[in-house]
Amino acid sequence: MKYLKKKIGRNPQAAWQEIEDKIVIVTPRTKKIHIVSGCGSRIWQLIEKPRLGASVMDMLADEFSAERKRLEKDLEDFIEEMVSKDAVELKDE
Repeated sequence: MKYLKKKIGRNPQAAWQEIEDKIVIVTPRTKKIHIVSGCGSRIWQLIEKPRLGASVMDMLADEFSAERKRLEKDLEDFIEEMVSKDAVELKDE
């Protein structure tokens, strides 16, 4: 996965709230609402403070019974989608 050595963190300007098992995010640039659930909700919780992608991946693997390849794909998809929506920031180690 291409994000294992990147620090993944929330955009500090994004407003968000947890409602039941979903995360509702409003991004500052677009002012649009984004809703994440399932594995995406957990990833959002894990990146409260920026973490290396490898660390997030290990935590997901410990918590979910899915195959690691599937979790890597979910994490990569989440990162790419949330970066494009300005909700998540990536930084080099």
